[in-house]
Amino acid sequence: MTLRHTVEALEKAVSAERMDSIVRRLANYERYHASRGFRDAADICCAYLKSEGIEAGIHAYPSGNGETYGTGMSYGPKEWVCRDAWCELATDGYRRIADYRGNTSSIFEACGPCAEPIETEVVLLEKGTDEAAYPDVDLTGRMVYAPAASAWDLAWTHKKRGALGVIQDRAVSNREHGVIPSGDTDYDNVRPWAGWEKNGERQPLGFCLTPFEGRALAAHIRDRQEQGEKAVVRVFADTELKPGAFEVVVGRLPGETDEELLITAHLCHPRGEANDNLSGVSGAMEVLRVLKHLTERGTLAPLKRGVRVILVPECLGSCAYLDEIGEGRKKLLAGINLDMIGASQNGNYEPIGINEPPYSCRSFVTGLLSALLKEVSRDACITSKYGYVPLFNALIMEYNGASDHAIWTDPAVGVPMPMIGQAPDRYIHTDKDLPETLDPFIHAKCTTLAAAYVYTLANLSAADVKLIMNEQAERFVNRLNHVAEQALGGDITEDDFARYVHLIYLDFYVGACDDFLRFFPEQGGEEAAAVRAMVEDEKARLREIAALAASGVGDGFPERPAPKFTGGLYDGIPKRGFLGTMDDVFFNTPGALAKIDELDNMFSGSLYAKTGYLIDGVRTLGEVVEQAFYGNHQDSTPESIRDFVLLMKEEGFVTFQEFT
Repeated sequence: MTLRHTVEALEKAVSAERMDSIVRRLANYERYHASRGFRDAADICCAYLKSEGIEAGIHAYPSGNGETYGTGMSYGPKEWVCRDAWCELATDGYRRIADYRGNTSSIFEACGPCAEPIETEVVLLEKGTDEAAYPDVDLTGRMVYAPAASAWDLAWTHKKRGALGVIQDRAVSNREHGVIPSGDTDYDNVRPWAGWEKNGERQPLGFCLTPFEGRALAAHIRDRQEQGEKAVVRVFADTELKPGAFEVVVGRLPGETDEELLITAHLCHPRGEANDNLSGVSGAMEVLRVLKHLTERGTLAPLKRGVRVILVPECLGSCAYLDEIGEGRKKLLAGINLDMIGASQNGNYEPIGINEPPYSCRSFVTGLLSALLKEVSRDACITSKYGYVPLFNALIMEYNGASDHAIWTDPAVGVPMPMIGQAPDRYIHTDKDLPETLDPFIHAKCTTLAAAYVYTLANLSAADVKLIMNEQAERFVNRLNHVAEQALGGDITEDDFARYVHLIYLDFYVGACDDFLRFFPEQGGEEAAAVRAMVEDEKARLREIAALAASGVGDGFPERPAPKFTGGLYDGIPKRGFLGTMDDVFFNTPGALAKIDELDNMFSGSLYAKTGYLIDGVRTLGEVVEQAFYGNHQDSTPESIRDFVLLMKEEGFVTFQEFT
């Protein structure tokens, strides 16, 4: 069966109504990590899979007693229980501006306890979030509010100056990312989601307002100041933190072999949060349902490899499950992460984004998704059979982390995993991410794409390999043309061009050809032999393509450049002691986050993760720096990348061989 026929069969079978029903049911639960609400939602998902005849179960992991997962890099949080919490503006007739029972997002996740109602001054910080701007302001026992400020930027108010807690209206940050036009006043009534770390001993209070309510609070405080009086709030929080557990839902369709494909989606987040990420959860379960029924009916051939779904608390659940399966991860040949796949593009502004693995993860999987996206995009015929156009916006983008694919796609883990998602999103992490924001057309498109991806990999054939190779070659040409144009325009040097050609693009696409061999081992018979021959031919063709592209830039095809950074510490070989994402490394290490903030632009494009993936105990520090520098399009400096690796060594995350 061709890719087109596979897509057509799946597109007819995917039910947007079923997914919508699941989203609406789960949206009623507050699904924080290690919470009763998450547990209830996990039970519903597991029961649904079983009702469809799919093998499913729940894996539970202890949390909140110092447990770590992901080779020690991800901390299991305590379970936060909130029975009631609110904030009233006492000097304005006790008007309630935040109320957990009215809107759970109005209370910070992990908001600290306040056993009895307290009346206290609320201090307006109008000079920004720098502590130095408030040398003589007494914050002890008071609440603080800084317009449009992040709670993270105000941590000093309670950690160092004894503030009782923070009031925030940070929803406007989405406007800063270009998601919300500056004149969009409807967004003034959107309430952000915020939270504290759930492993501390003293948890401050935290309340979230809408931007409109935030401006009203600021105006009230100023009015009181003009009258020589204080603005006072009355606060209460019946909450607690305690040891608990978190769950991972596992569903599985067996194949003819013990090899499998993996689908991840995160089930966590506050009540609502429909696109982020109930859209991915419902889509992942729909993939299993559709593949089961189509293979049982004979519409699709039986699965040669199995398909496994894990529904997790974001990143933490993947780390725990990875720890549990250990070497069993080697049976997972590839995966897909579904994170925000259903929001309407008629007003929410985000395209479907396919987030490809980093260049250090040399796999063909993006080429397959690219080919399938073309098939899924055949929505309307304009002129002829070659004149099809999509009725949605989509793009393939270079690697960015911040979700579960960051763990699995690590070359040291070995599960190449793109992500299908939508970001930035209009309502991400706010109380307006509701089921009504989802579009059944978009939701079904993304789910069909994911189903076609895992099914094709489960039954990968030599014919599929040839088509994917052609798609990869097209993408290779486009990347080469891009850097050739930069070189011809004087934006990069010819030496830079040669390094892009060899160290980034040629190495990646040649390595991606070799990745086919994991699906066709030597003992695989005639088809495997044919694929191995195709791989060698394709690698030769890619080198010819590179030579042709380079001929228009300099005097023929450039030789592979000598290493750019050598000698001294650059000759040392760094080795890391952890797998997967590095997101939690700095957030859970005192002082490390402040140190990394001092480095030059390190967080641009998830460069910290891209750099970490290159630290494999084989590459020298010089090679790590060079490949991270060019792999992120010189969007930093070699010195800051070097210092980042040395910071990891200082913090104990990396060791060095042959380095003094």
